[in-house]
Amino acid sequence: MIERVAVFSVDEVPAGEIRAATLPNGETIAVYNVDGAFYATQDRCTHGEASLSEDGTLCGKFVECSWHFGTFD
Repeated sequence: MIERVAVFSVDEVPAGEIRAATLPNGETIAVYNVDGAFYATQDRCTHGEASLSEDGTLCGKFVECSWHFGTFD
């Protein structure tokens, strides 16, 4: 069963933007608005300590880490 947790209202994450959110367990996630569809991942890039919500760029449905230029779909 997937647990749902409200972290933002829809209008707090504009289309094409990334925001950090903290879950009840203390974990930080990155929340993405891709043309009105919302997605979430861990906030840390898999290549290092880069924050995707602070240092990432959303290009369509891909997020790019500005530290290593890795992209994630």
